[in-house]
Amino acid sequence: MKVPLTKAQVLYALSLGLALLVAPSVNARLHRSYTFEELRQRADVIVVGSPVSVTLTAERSPLPDIRVVAPSGRETAVIGKGLETTFDVLTTLKGDATIKRLVLHHYALEDSRSENGPGLLAFDVARRRIYLLFLTRSADGRYRAVSGQTDPDISIREIGPMQPGP
Repeated sequence: MKVPLTKAQVLYALSLGLALLVAPSVNARLHRSYTFEELRQRADVIVVGSPVSVTLTAERSPLPDIRVVAPSGRETAVIGKGLETTFDVLTTLKGDATIKRLVLHHYALEDSRSENGPGLLAFDVARRRIYLLFLTRSADGRYRAVSGQTDPDISIREIGPMQPGP
């Protein structure tokens, strides 16, 4: 026995079919997530700081764990240009409490690719913002985000504006 469809069911089915037909393809990039506890455990230092200078370096490097696939199917690396951002340390939550200034090594995109791109950070010194940073120390003395160079936004978070002093 056939059960006739209601007008609402037919409209729903047509709407769903049309949506699936015209929906743009969705691209996504998997990346590791971290709990607060994982960030805390992996960090050499956890600080609250404010950026005071940003310097572009001559370094150019492929970012780890991310590639772009061209329409031809060819994979290419995503290239980052090196940056060094100097932070005044306002408070140390873990690690050497005598550190008053540190240098964060991170990257900006070499070109303007952004679809499913990395979680890179840019610091505007003039905005006078405060950040919570979960960092590991590199052999060269600079620091990097616990979450790595491709997605540092996971372990470096803006807290808010710098409050004027007394």
